[in-house]
Amino acid sequence: PRYEAGGLFFADAGAQRLLRGDGFGLSRVLLCEGLTDWLSAAAWCRRNRLDDVAVLGGVSGSFPALARIGWPEQPFDIIVAVDHDAAGDRYIEQIRGALPGRPLRRLHLTGAA
Repeated sequence: PRYEAGGLFFADAGAQRLLRGDGFGLSRVLLCEGLTDWLSAAAWCRRNRLDDVAVLGGVSGSFPALARIGWPEQPFDIIVAVDHDAAGDRYIEQIRGALPGRPLRRLHLTGAA
């Protein structure tokens, strides 16, 4: 049989609460592309005690599912960390479509080759 993982996310503790509809104590949501970026961001936030940040990681097929989350009414600073390539551009458009009316900030990542 063939399996699909569309609509699934990697979620740190804050993001798990957010996915359950509990945004208490959260002020920011960091959306990352891929497992390694999510792991790095979640570990960095934890190490720096940024307990007000929910870190969600997604892959192809994940981001449209943001529309199905029961987002709390409170405002969140939503930061999107996706690659600067065609896939990243597609993901940010999917995120915008899933979260209409919510302001997004795209984080410009730089990396060493």
